[in-house]
Amino acid sequence: MVERSRAREKQVRAEFRLLGPVELRLDRRAVDLGPAKQRCVLAALLWSSGQPVTVETLLGRVWGEPAPARKRDSLYSYVTRLRSVLGPAGVPLTRTAAGYLAEVDPALVDLCRYRCLVRRARSTGMDPRSRAGLLHAALSLWYGKPLGGLPGDWAQRASAGLVQQHVALLAEWAALEMSHGTPTGVIEVLADARVSYPLAEPLVEQLMLALRGTGQASEALGLYRRYRAELTAELGLEPSRRLRELELLLLRGDVRPVGQGGGAEPAPPRSTPPPRPVPYGAGGAGQWLW
Repeated sequence: MVERSRAREKQVRAEFRLLGPVELRLDRRAVDLGPAKQRCVLAALLWSSGQPVTVETLLGRVWGEPAPARKRDSLYSYVTRLRSVLGPAGVPLTRTAAGYLAEVDPALVDLCRYRCLVRRARSTGMDPRSRAGLLHAALSLWYGKPLGGLPGDWAQRASAGLVQQHVALLAEWAALEMSHGTPTGVIEVLADARVSYPLAEPLVEQLMLALRGTGQASEALGLYRRYRAELTAELGLEPSRRLRELELLLLRGDVRPVGQGGGAEPAPPRSTPPPRPVPYGAGGAGQWLW
């Protein structure tokens, strides 16, 4: 019983972070996780938290498909080192018939908490204000580019998928906040997000609506013009029909607060992304949001 209590105390002090640079923190202090490939092995295990991960899957995630057979020895070496690193966190790294398993409490992994909050926000019967609160809690776990610092195609794809979801959730949160009459609170959040994702159209749309809802129609039109210029310069594309229709509303002088625009009010953001690629991140090159 005493040993179990000590193990729980160790787990309470541990935090695994994937929603930014990959980290393990004990008592809020970062632990050295070793070289990039070793951190990638840990991330690949935590990505499937609670489920064993086969050797073949780990090889593919860390070295790509098809992974060279000689990399098995490297994988085994990284696993051995990770066992030593995870010991003080009270997290056994075991091998089962189905693969390797990091026996970590999901509450200690930020990605698991993020996924749990999103699932709760999606539950049937959730009122808009509660849903907005859960999405805000999920979004607050974000602290940089997810899986930051990891090499390989799997890490890049996984990171891009999380960024896509993050932007969609941010736009959804903003729409929910405005649905119960609080557009002012989303303006600063969306403006900050635009710095990281300048060509993410869902954020532009919601920021335009928030500005319109606070009587700042001219600022909303200025935002549209800047976005259109950026999109044309980067990709040679025009804004979507939805955004062009919102511009026309503003040009016609329809500046009623959000929720008082009648049938002309644009629909909330879609749950599925638009069918064209949009680069995320201010740097842009080779980084695609959709």
